[in-house]
Amino acid sequence: MLVPNYIRRFRRDIQIGFFLHIPFPTWEQFRVLPKADHLLQGVLACNLISFHIHDYAQHFRGACSHILQCELAPDGVIYHGRMSIISTHP
Repeated sequence: MLVPNYIRRFRRDIQIGFFLHIPFPTWEQFRVLPKADHLLQGVLACNLISFHIHDYAQHFRGACSHILQCELAPDGVIYHGRMSIISTHP
């Protein structure tokens, strides 16, 4: 989950996608991780972030909103002026 941010530091011009193959926890569960903010920042370096089902995408959006105070858009998350598209692909 940290790798996209490392890639983005060196190559701002490329498209990065991320698909999480496991359930994403609710923000209340995720926030107890010691580096929860770093993990979210890493994933938000992606252009497209995808989950299996809508609930997992909503959990991710909730974590971004509550932990990083991100702005939520109808189809994504805006963090530091950069939009990441959130989608589901069952």
